[in-house]
Amino acid sequence: MDSTVLAALVAVLVALIAAQGIQLWPSYRGTIYQELFSSFLEYFWHMRFQHDLSTSSYLKSKVGSHRIVYNAAVGKKGAKLADFVTVFSEHGFISICLMPYSGDVVSAVGNGNWKVTRQGKTVRMPSPLALVAQQKQFLRKTLGDEVPIHYVIAFGDESTFEHADSAVPVKTAKKAVEELCDMREGGIGPGEVTNAFELFRKVCADD
Repeated sequence: MDSTVLAALVAVLVALIAAQGIQLWPSYRGTIYQELFSSFLEYFWHMRFQHDLSTSSYLKSKVGSHRIVYNAAVGKKGAKLADFVTVFSEHGFISICLMPYSGDVVSAVGNGNWKVTRQGKTVRMPSPLALVAQQKQFLRKTLGDEVPIHYVIAFGDESTFEHADSAVPVKTAKKAVEELCDMREGGIGPGEVTNAFELFRKVCADD
C-alpha cells in the first residue's frame, strides 16, 4: 500500500477515535466513572471497544478481584430517579445510590422528600432512603439474605451534608469510592465475586 494512502487512512482512524472520545468525555468528566477508572483512556477503551464497564484496573489495584454492576431506580412514570453502582470485591460488597444533584443536601424524616439547594435554587427529590430500601430488596432477592452489602448515598462532588441526617451514610461520589477502596471485610474469594456478578447478570437478562 502506498505510504500516502496509509497515512491518510491512519489520519482518518485517529480523527474518528478522537471524535468518539469527545462524544464520551461528558459522560466521564465529573461522574463516578472518573473515580472508578484509572483514566479517561481506560474508560473510553472499556466503553467504546469492549462494551464492558464491569472491571477497572484502578479498582483491581485497590480491592483485587472485583466486578461492577449497574442498575437504576425508576419512578411510576418511568423517569429515572437514581443510578446504582454496585461493586462486588474481595474486600466487601457495596451499593452506591447516585443521586443526580449537587449542592446543600437537606434530609427529611422517614421517607419524606429531600431537598438540595444550589446557587439559591432548591429542588425536591424522592427520599434516597426509600430508593436504597428498594435496592436492598432487589439485591436480597438476587443474591440471597445472607450476603452482607454496605450501602452509601452519593451526591455530586460539590455537595455539603451539614443538614443531612441519615441512617445510610451520605457522601460525595468521590468519598463513596474511597470508602469502597478502604473496605476490609475479608473472607470473600474470587469465586464469591464471580457468583454474585453472574446472579446479578442473570436477573437483569431475565427482566
